[in-house]
Amino acid sequence: MSTGLEAIADKEYIGRVIIIGQVNGHEVIAYAVTGRSESSRARVLKEDRNVIRTMPIDSETIKKGNPTLLLYDCIRHCGTTFIVSNGAQTSEITRETAEHHINHTYTMPRAVLNDVFRRPIILNGIDVTTYEPDAPNFTPRISGIITPQGAGMSLIEKFGEGVAQHYFDIPLVDGKGFMLATYAGKNVPSGERIPQHQGRPLDIGIAGTTPQEVACALYNALGPKEGTGIISPGQDFRVGVAAVFYNRKTNTMSNHIINRHEVSQ
Repeated sequence: MSTGLEAIADKEYIGRVIIIGQVNGHEVIAYAVTGRSESSRARVLKEDRNVIRTMPIDSETIKKGNPTLLLYDCIRHCGTTFIVSNGAQTSEITRETAEHHINHTYTMPRAVLNDVFRRPIILNGIDVTTYEPDAPNFTPRISGIITPQGAGMSLIEKFGEGVAQHYFDIPLVDGKGFMLATYAGKNVPSGERIPQHQGRPLDIGIAGTTPQEVACALYNALGPKEGTGIISPGQDFRVGVAAVFYNRKTNTMSNHIINRHEVSQ
């Protein structure tokens, strides 16, 4: 296990990132979004009624991309369950979780994720249970959930001409976290497919004991890169980072958000 965030600190571009873990009795969920395009970077993370979502800072620039893929809830909670993802599937996982609560069919997190992605769900013309239609990258959908029964993650990716679905049980161990990213970390020239994350979530240490410390550590690790193999030296791809801490014993939550757009003002 690497300590802190060395697992990503030397990678030029890893796209979107979710982290699930635990520290000092608090369950931890973190989300980071980076972007290479002008439209992708025309966003910030904002909290509204305990929902953290991507929001536009320039509606015209957002329209140069695909707003359906760029604007979404990235962290939500349903009762004592917390959901994180890189797209509109956040809302579908929340809905599935609510149904389990209503029907008192409390199942393991991995099973909840499996239920969500077992059939197509079309929102605004896009199937949110498969990879994103953003050729040539076909960005994977990454999702995570923490419930009273434990934690889980999923990765939905393009595989050949089809779709591969991967589900992971995530142990909650103090001081330990698991990170899943959309890309492997290698940047490529525009028009080429960005190499995608392969395998299980990365085993990392939780870098900090407060939402502020975790958010700052993640934000810093994603900063501009220099050196051999970097195709865009000094380029800052960061959009925003959010970290949420939840104490299940006291049912209390706190969060911290860092947006590049606001930091640079």
